[in-house]
Amino acid sequence: MIYVVIATTKERRARLDECIAAIRESTIPHSIVIYENLDGGCVLATKKAIVGIDAEIFLLDDDMIIEPTCLAKLKEAYDKNYPNKDGVCQPYMDSRRCPSAGSPYCHTSVIRPFLEHYVHCGWDTEFGQVMQMKNKYTVVPEANLEHRRVPMSTKNKPLYIIS
Repeated sequence: MIYVVIATTKERRARLDECIAAIRESTIPHSIVIYENLDGGCVLATKKAIVGIDAEIFLLDDDMIIEPTCLAKLKEAYDKNYPNKDGVCQPYMDSRRCPSAGSPYCHTSVIRPFLEHYVHCGWDTEFGQVMQMKNKYTVVPEANLEHRRVPMSTKNKPLYIIS
C-alpha cells in the first residue's frame, strides 16, 4: 500500500479539499493520511502522521495538486531505481532550483531517521541534498504536480501564486 501523507492546518481546509480531490483521481491504489497540525511545524506533523507506517509514502503539502498519473509514475521510478527501498523520488516541480525533496516518494525507513532530528522548515532541501550525495535521489519528470504557493507576506489578503 502507498500512503499519501498530508500535513495541514485548520485554516487551510479549502485547499486541502482540492488536494484530496486530485489524489482521488490517481490511477493506482493508495490511502490518504491527513494530520491536522495543531502544535507547530510541518516536520512535527509529518513525524506524527507517519507513526506506525512501514511502507512507501508520498508527502504532499495541502496546496499541491497532482496529475492523475503522478503517483503511478513515482511508484514505477521508485521500484526501478530503488528495489531495496533505499532512495527517494521527487516529482518534477519547475520552481525547484536545487536538489529538494519537497514532495518525496520514499519508504518510511528512509525518511524517518532523517526527520528524527529536524524541527524546522528547510528539511526538504537538506534531505534532497543528502540523498543526492548518496546517489539515492531521482527526479521523475513524468510525475507532475502543481504547487499553489501562498506567499509569506500578503498584507492580510489571500493570494495564490501558481508556479
